Formats: sequence, structure tokens, C-alpha cells
Amino acid sequence: MATRVGKLPKYRRKDLVVLIYAPNPCYILVRTLEEVEGIDALAVSCQTGMWQYREGQNRAIGESNGGLGGGVIGVYDKTQLSHLNRIVGVVESILHRNQPGGHGDD
Repeated sequence: MATRVGKLPKYRRKDLVVLIYAPNPCYILVRTLEEVEGIDALAVSCQTGMWQYREGQNRAIGESNGGLGGGVIGVYDKTQLSHLNRIVGVVESILHRNQPGGHGDD
């Protein structure tokens, strides 16, 4: 099915997951939107398809902030394969970056 230009994607809250740092930032967690509702600095809009963490810029659902600054890394739709692939890519990138020396082959 083709998507018309200018038409916003429709997201359902029950399908959204949030990629976050664990209290120990060596670990990354995937949580449902309901599980992270206590994070006041996170705003998610299913209508616009956007999310924001703290005072950062608005990002599209399915887009990461690169994991910079701790806390929330991204909001994704678990029913979309492209979003699941992005989660894997973001986690691999962060883990590689966090290796001693930043290259992971120590």
C-alpha cells in the first residue's frame, strides 16, 4: 500500500516501545510506553508521530537521538520491521562506541 505524500503515519500507543539506558548505563533496555510513563521529560505524540526527551529537538517515532546524554535513546513502533532494524543498529552503534578505545576490539 502506497503512502500519500504529506499523510502522517498512524501509531498506536500499545505498539510503541522506548529504548532507554538502564540505571547502569552499560545496559540498554526496551520498555513499553506504559512502563516509562513516569519519565516526565518524555513526550510522545501518536497523532504527529513525534517524540521529545528533556529539552531536546522533536524527533520522528523510529528515530534515535544517538544515545547521547543518557536516559531515553529512541521511540519505536514494534510492529514495523524497519523500526526493529533501527533498534538493532542503534544498540550496536552505542555498544561499539562504549567499548574501551571506542572501537570494540580491545
